[in-house]
Amino acid sequence: GAWVYGSVMADYESNTRDIKVQYTVDADNSRVCYVGGLPSDKVDTSGCLMEVGSITISGQGAFNYQANNQGYNKNARTIQVFSTAAQSKMYEDCPGCPYKDFKQYYDYYGEFDYANKWILAAAQGSSTSFKNGNADFTSYDFIGRGEAFKKGTAYMSVWMYVIRELEDAIDDCNVECTFDCNEDAVHAWDEAVAFYAGSEEGSDGSGDGALLYSLADKRCANFRTCGPEGDSVSGTSNINIKIFSEFAAGQMNLNLGNCQGARENKDHISDLMGVPLVQGVLRYAHKIDNLNDSSEKSKAEGA
Repeated sequence: GAWVYGSVMADYESNTRDIKVQYTVDADNSRVCYVGGLPSDKVDTSGCLMEVGSITISGQGAFNYQANNQGYNKNARTIQVFSTAAQSKMYEDCPGCPYKDFKQYYDYYGEFDYANKWILAAAQGSSTSFKNGNADFTSYDFIGRGEAFKKGTAYMSVWMYVIRELEDAIDDCNVECTFDCNEDAVHAWDEAVAFYAGSEEGSDGSGDGALLYSLADKRCANFRTCGPEGDSVSGTSNINIKIFSEFAAGQMNLNLGNCQGARENKDHISDLMGVPLVQGVLRYAHKIDNLNDSSEKSKAEGA
């Protein structure tokens, strides 16, 4: 096998026999490790650590290991943690805390992990207990609960985490950096772009994704806001065109140490990201109120 490089996920005591390591795969997909919770037809362990091999730890030497790729090879980051860690990452323990957008949602719902609680209530068929905006899924079947689960995952949990990564990039920005030295900031900014688009959109956005880029493209067809002028019912959403322009400008501003400029890019992006959410509410409110669509799917999508 080939060499791979990584790092341990935590500090471990001497003689610890079970450790977690994080290692890289190739960006060009020549070496991949697709495991975790994926369907069996999506699993690819060809680029994972061999199940038996040797690992070299800097300053410690080489050690033989055994690994269970199917059982334990999982990304440490989950969509649930996007929400359950929000109190620390977006409200209390970050240089720019509390983040403006997250605070608005926290003030409304009264819960730091509002997205997680919504998703779990939809999965369990129970009710939320928010300060505002409660949802009761006790009378919903799998169709309605499934829609609420999927939309809560993408449009509540991931949506806010995209903004969190943009804020994190600005927190890391160094105004004394003149060119190409704000690597941590740019990395966080790039993560926001990745979470916004998802992996199914392809390199040009022509794929069939399930996250925020895809939502904007779906809703633009309903509201004639596709294309460069925002006056078409087909093509790339005008929202996506504008957001990716801001993504590119923000990346350049971070590279140049223009932290205030990146802040303005982030604010524009978060404003634009709200448009498809409003379009979705209007679309399903119209279907329910004017087209007499009483289906669970439409009610859950609108919620």
